[in-house]
Amino acid sequence: SQPTSGEYFLDGEEVGKLSDRKLSRVRNEKIGFVFQAFHLLPGVTALDNVILPLVYARNPPSNVKERAREVLAKVGLEHRLHHTPGQLSGGEQQRVTIARSLINNPPIIFADEPTGNLDSKNGIEAMKTFDTLVKEGKTIVLITHDKEVAEHADRIISIRDGEIASDTKPNLPGNR
Repeated sequence: SQPTSGEYFLDGEEVGKLSDRKLSRVRNEKIGFVFQAFHLLPGVTALDNVILPLVYARNPPSNVKERAREVLAKVGLEHRLHHTPGQLSGGEQQRVTIARSLINNPPIIFADEPTGNLDSKNGIEAMKTFDTLVKEGKTIVLITHDKEVAEHADRIISIRDGEIASDTKPNLPGNR
């Protein structure tokens, strides 16, 4: 969508001026999405749920299934490839969602309350996955109300009543 004011650039492109078609391309190629509600297709295997974004890719890799297996292995689900969401725990479903967000190898992941539907053990596992992705060079923009989840971040922007209430960098060297 268009910004209400200002400019928004991503890789040198002013995103606010892109056509709907080009915005869709940016979302598909440069941004992965992880939601609180997993948004997995019921009755469809983990492997096929992960492949779904490649259906919309301009240049999908020739090794689509191999790539999907790789990202599922990255989140520890190499043994659950052919299970449907109904056969997976909540934590496993969220890891399928994370794998799906990685299938196009985007540099940015937007995660909206990714631990909100998980118990504490699975929430910790999901955050370990995000921590690993950051170490691999991914940018994670994570929305949360959970202070423990926020403490994983290198930068925390707190918003209250639609305004920035604080902007801190607690986990950067020199701030510890």
